[in-house]
Amino acid sequence: MTRLITQKQKSKRVQIELRRYKVLELKVKGFSDRAIAKELGVGVATAHGDVKKVLGDLANKHIEEAANLRALLNLRYESPLLFLAYYDQAVSGDTEAAKRVYGGTE
Repeated sequence: MTRLITQKQKSKRVQIELRRYKVLELKVKGFSDRAIAKELGVGVATAHGDVKKVLGDLANKHIEEAANLRALLNLRYESPLLFLAYYDQAVSGDTEAAKRVYGGTE
């Protein structure tokens, strides 16, 4: 059975979402949780909870993009190692090693 949500509850949810948007804005500007609480007139625990919720939501929303970025960074970190591992062989005429050195990490 679906529970009906009153207009007052909807309004409260909207207020919380707006506050969390402001929390994110302040966090990006470098505010501490204590400073956010003071700025918004809420308790430190509420500010901390809002920061945690907003950052968690962002992380979940962008989990795939974050995974792709991590993979790209790992490739970049590994590339110099691959280059060094195959360079001598490539210079010696090993065509497969040359493909790895000059053609990327295929």
